Amino acid sequence: MAKLERDYAYIAHTQTPVDPQSVWVKWEALFGKNVVTAFTLTARAKILTAYYYEWIIQAAVLLIYLSIVFGAKIAGCPRGYNGPGGISDHTENGFCTGGIHRYIDMKFFTWQLIYHHPTCLDLYQCQVYDPEGLLGSMMACTLTYLGLMAGRVVLHFPEHNKRMAAWVVAGCVLLFIAGCLCGFAREGGVIPINKNLWSTSFVAVTAGGGLVLLAVFYYFIDKLKVWTGAPFRYLGMNSILIYCGHSLLAEYMPFSYKIYHVNHGTLLQCHVLGTLSWVIIAWYCFSIKFFVKV
Repeated sequence: MAKLERDYAYIAHTQTPVDPQSVWVKWEALFGKNVVTAFTLTARAKILTAYYYEWIIQAAVLLIYLSIVFGAKIAGCPRGYNGPGGISDHTENGFCTGGIHRYIDMKFFTWQLIYHHPTCLDLYQCQVYDPEGLLGSMMACTLTYLGLMAGRVVLHFPEHNKRMAAWVVAGCVLLFIAGCLCGFAREGGVIPINKNLWSTSFVAVTAGGGLVLLAVFYYFIDKLKVWTGAPFRYLGMNSILIYCGHSLLAEYMPFSYKIYHVNHGTLLQCHVLGTLSWVIIAWYCFSIKFFVKV
């Protein structure tokens, strides 16, 4: 059992990719199926208990975030305001863009160091606002941690079906939480889904949807082996090129175009066209084996 625990600890902490299934086969050959089964059952339970201190930290981060967002009061703005301000709701909240998020960023980073072209500027004539601000970074850390736990599922569950079941169950729970927070509406609820604020509902719906899609992709790519992951793998294999190219060419055709009637629908059409353009470029680079690395 001591050797099993050492091997398992190695898999959990090594940076070298390891196929857990092959290790389970090796353990069964050395120690017998009953011993390994008893250990792996314990290992599966550990995915909820072995990282309890990390869950405590994440819960504390979430509690601090929500306390600041809903407890802090800015002069001239409603407590807990999380809207875009400007002309969005035709009220006196025009100078309350981002609520406490923007206020903290202005105090910490000052006007010169925050982003000056938020997506709400053209749509709602809002104030300058940084969508990657200090408070939003706290929720970004939570989303990153949920991704870490998704990866740990592979280490704790050797079977394909149980890995997919874990992702789907966790994903559905997170999606349900997000729905409750936003009132199952596009714009509404106690905590609306808002990418610019990195709201709790946005993190939950992003993580939940990602886990469900991960299970679907895993089923076709890793279990059935009937799909290579294209065209997404083309983008992933040239991510640096795509990122730098988008940063340089985002304002030019065919990656974007001038929108005369700005709303969520027209912006979506523009961004879909831009994404498809980069997919085609990534496919072509893959076909000629051209990859940018650092």
